[in-house]
Amino acid sequence: MNIGDHIRSFLSAEYGFFYLEVSKMKNSMLIIIFLVIMNSGFALTFQGQVVDSRDRLPIPGAGVYIDEKQIFVQTDDEGRFLIIDLDPGAYEIIVKRIGFSENKVIRVLTESVDLIIVLDKKAETIEGIKISETRARERETPVTFSNYNSEEIRENNYGQDIPILLTELPNVFSYSDAGNGFGYTNLKVRGFDQKRIGVMINGVPLNDPEDHQVYWVDMPDFAESISDIQFQRGVGSTLYGVSTFGGAINMETSIFNLEPGLEIYGTYGSYNTYKTGLKFTNQITQNLKTNIRLSRMES
Repeated sequence: MNIGDHIRSFLSAEYGFFYLEVSKMKNSMLIIIFLVIMNSGFALTFQGQVVDSRDRLPIPGAGVYIDEKQIFVQTDDEGRFLIIDLDPGAYEIIVKRIGFSENKVIRVLTESVDLIIVLDKKAETIEGIKISETRARERETPVTFSNYNSEEIRENNYGQDIPILLTELPNVFSYSDAGNGFGYTNLKVRGFDQKRIGVMINGVPLNDPEDHQVYWVDMPDFAESISDIQFQRGVGSTLYGVSTFGGAINMETSIFNLEPGLEIYGTYGSYNTYKTGLKFTNQITQNLKTNIRLSRMES
């Protein structure tokens, strides 16, 4: 009897298995091979839209999770999502979005479905905000620094740029191209040039993000608006970048004057260098005050 006469196959619709029975000539041998064909023949698609429960508007950026399958997708601008290649069965679909309550949907998938999932608005409770400073403190911060208070700035300021104002500090070398103290000025600390010195105004970095340079020519008579300067030499407590090897300058601008008033000031020096200006404080309404400063410098 031929081997071909002993091969027979059939498909069981109830279990989805394919049986193959092989018999050889004298030695009777039975080989049963189970091939599961569910994955290729019965893959399902789960899609839907996530909307707001109040106005039924779509919610973009919502996360749709199926934990047991380790599946995560995100809704598009229309609030829609698509998950493919799912096997038939029961799934827990979790939908999350900041500002909305989490929604869990249990669905038994026997065919591809398209659902509408609604989320309820939810007020978020956040933790307190921690504000940290970058200024060094005496006998607390392990860094060499010097402070300039408002009185010292007022006494030594004649209109020069910040680098010239700090030139008397240890390890500081500064100069101006024109020789008059303002305009194109340069600052060096312990041999490091301006690209290695971080400058911050009220905690906001001033260094150019591309080359880390500071152009003092864009800040004429800026010392007139400063109430406090702290200069840290070396790598200290500054949070601005890793390239501030020379040091860091932390400047705080003057606080608003609460009382209405007018102040006129002026200086004069060599090469016909002079500075004139005025400060004006006015109460416009009960809750609105203005502080105005105008200055002019020439040499």
